[in-house]
Amino acid sequence: MNDFSSQVKHEILRFDSYGDIEPLCLEVFRYQAEKNLVYKQYLKLLRINSSNIRRLEEIPFLPIRFFKSKEVICSSLKPEKVFLSSGTTGQQRSRHLVADLVFYETVTLKIFESFFPSVDKPVILALLPTYSDNPQSSLLHMIGYFQDQYNCQGYQYLPDDFPKLRDILSNLVENDKPIFLWGVTYALLDFANFIQKPFTKVNIVETGGMKGTRSELTKMEVYHALTSCFGVQSVISEYGMGELLSQAYALQDGEFTTPWWMKVLVRSVNDPFETSQAAGRGAMNIIDLANIDSCCFVETEDLGELMPDGKFKIYGRIEHAEIRGCNLMWI
Repeated sequence: MNDFSSQVKHEILRFDSYGDIEPLCLEVFRYQAEKNLVYKQYLKLLRINSSNIRRLEEIPFLPIRFFKSKEVICSSLKPEKVFLSSGTTGQQRSRHLVADLVFYETVTLKIFESFFPSVDKPVILALLPTYSDNPQSSLLHMIGYFQDQYNCQGYQYLPDDFPKLRDILSNLVENDKPIFLWGVTYALLDFANFIQKPFTKVNIVETGGMKGTRSELTKMEVYHALTSCFGVQSVISEYGMGELLSQAYALQDGEFTTPWWMKVLVRSVNDPFETSQAAGRGAMNIIDLANIDSCCFVETEDLGELMPDGKFKIYGRIEHAEIRGCNLMWI
């Protein structure tokens, strides 16, 4: 393992707050501009000399579609796992070549526990229809790893059996177990309409995703439906994608918070190279330093808003962008 890559991972796993990450991001950029051959070629086509980049806003972000057609990984590294995006039938799926699976697993768990530090030995349930058709999903891997760590493997993904899931929740609530029910939005809505009883002690974690299953709802309409049916005060949202190794969480109001090594910038929808750290709306560029072995600078196809405090909201997809299975949000 490269010494610089190991150093960055060490800083991340310390999990201490980091202050201004711009100097580290510039170091990582220069490292990946040399070590990641896809990114290096992209910069060459743009006629960009990495040594001339002095500010965060000047860093070019790799369009996310490159994960579909190229092997985005730093030279000399071999993937231990390949994550495939969910996508829809007929789409070419993104491929994230993960060179250090233990690092990914450790990071995801530490992020989760940092958002819910007072929760002891939670039961993790998952309502993820269609995901069983994609065993290389990063979301499935993350949930499976959480279940292994918290000794709740027996619950698996429960994609279709609503009566069984309702009975499991009833039994867990009676035994005063902390429960996290993860699910794609349309499945949670279907289950919410089925249960006909509140589950006020269940933490609902929606990962987005309507995938054309029904008429579109606003984010607030989704939250209202889920809080009303489950009897909970708020709904948790998780933002992640196969091309990123880290996740952001919104504990309320759909405002996502990132760990310190993630940073969101907005870019002009009309000019992908017009990027800003300032608050505002636009297309979303994401820095994820946990991607140190692939590419940390990802130009997504999501529309969103960066808040003055660094939190962000996701409003949907750029027009004509392909539907993704993970965290399709709404205005």
